[in-house]
Amino acid sequence: MQKFWLIPVGFALVMSIVYGQTIRNDFINLDDKPLIVENKTVRGLSAENVRKAFTSFDPELYIPLTLLSYQAEYEIAGLSPALIHFDNLVLHTANALLVTVIIFLLLQNLWIAVFCGLLFAVHPQNAEAVLWASARKDLLSAFFCFASIATYLLATRQGNADNRWKTLSITLFALGLLSKVSIVLLPIALLLLDWQRPRRLTKKNIVDKIPYAVLSLLFTVIAIVGKFGVIAHTTTMQKLLMAPKTIMFTLAHFVFPHRLSLLYPFGREISITDPGIFMPMALLMLLCGPIVINRRGTKMITTGIGIFLVMLVPSLPNIERGIDLYVASDRYAYVPSIGLLLLAASLLRLLREKITSKQKTALTLGALVLITTLGFLTHRRSLTWKNSQTVYASVLELYPDSYVAHSNLGLDALDRNEFETAAREFRLAGEIHPTDDMKINESIALNNLGTLLMSKDKCKEAISMFVRAATLNPTASDIKFNLGVCYEQTGERGMALEAFEEAVRLNPEDSEASKKLRLLKN
Repeated sequence: MQKFWLIPVGFALVMSIVYGQTIRNDFINLDDKPLIVENKTVRGLSAENVRKAFTSFDPELYIPLTLLSYQAEYEIAGLSPALIHFDNLVLHTANALLVTVIIFLLLQNLWIAVFCGLLFAVHPQNAEAVLWASARKDLLSAFFCFASIATYLLATRQGNADNRWKTLSITLFALGLLSKVSIVLLPIALLLLDWQRPRRLTKKNIVDKIPYAVLSLLFTVIAIVGKFGVIAHTTTMQKLLMAPKTIMFTLAHFVFPHRLSLLYPFGREISITDPGIFMPMALLMLLCGPIVINRRGTKMITTGIGIFLVMLVPSLPNIERGIDLYVASDRYAYVPSIGLLLLAASLLRLLREKITSKQKTALTLGALVLITTLGFLTHRRSLTWKNSQTVYASVLELYPDSYVAHSNLGLDALDRNEFETAAREFRLAGEIHPTDDMKINESIALNNLGTLLMSKDKCKEAISMFVRAATLNPTASDIKFNLGVCYEQTGERGMALEAFEEAVRLNPEDSEASKKLRLLKN
């Protein structure tokens, strides 16, 4: 007991080995840019910024505490990805320790609790939440959620209600909801914990959850308000059909974490006749059916699976990003995975009760091998999050037809003034998913590349870039203007005149184009 301090020290050491290099990672251009880099609300802890954090959605989520954490970091180090990644790592370590505390309070077995905490800490499925600066909301809400569960268990130990711990638990739940609303179904998870413990499920237990339920209702309303104006491209029935696939996909990645990706695109129509939709539904029923029928004989198993499903439910409708469909996101499994860890802990306890001391030693060695293997896989995964280029390159290794990955690589290349690379990526995105947006993005890259060539007196090469850009985006007056300047410099007066006339037609307020046109006509 006196050496409990070794547990957090050990966890911190493991985290530094697995994730330490991520402090050098950059922001990525998916979500990090609008939420952090370009978001003026996070530029310091001014009274106005704090007011905006609590009175606005960003863009559709109510996450004031998350924004406050970015504001505090900005006060310390400016717009520093290193500090944000470091704090994410600290939060993840704290969450792993809280998982350890929860398992210990439930099973009273320190070995199993530490193992489950380390499993949570190094599991590759949790890497996305740790490595993505924008996933702070998932880490922060998880911290308060786990702390709320731990203090609730302390408040209700031995069947007694300790009002101080209970008040703290409710307060922590409120803070978690202020970080991200996805933990809104925690009251149901607490009821499941009551049901499997000696405390049992009574009317008083249900009444005890009223403060939690009131908070859940309030923040559900706030979340619905935030979704107003968001255009949905799928029906409620389609979301329901996709839910079993998302659940089984998430469960499979917990049990066997392979082919992990930032994006898991679903490029087909959602239909009950699709085996990819029907089979997960059947598998889920086969999994849950026996558990429900024999729920009293498998209380811990039912509780673990139940908490996993309950905490995953709020994220199940999030299958859309723009017009595209996605099966799942790894970060959405971060909090629900505690249910699966509780299930694993229960099975481990049953196993340890039935084996010899030598077999227990072998089991311990097996656990160490598992933790080491998962830690190695997570370390490798963390290397793919160095910047936008490495993240999307890893997506394309698994999903070569992901036009979103190509498009975001193009946007990243534009930011780095690598216009030829940007044009190539936008062209590839357009070939996979031909839209006007892709054509416009490619034209921007080509226009910028032409401007760069023009500044180096390579007008003939620049003209070919501008012509291609104008073909892709015929209504852009700046492209026509640049084309006119190049023709003028190469002595092609007639072509220059035509280009400037088109530029003025497209944008009559372009004074530079009008001036060039007058000079050429004179």
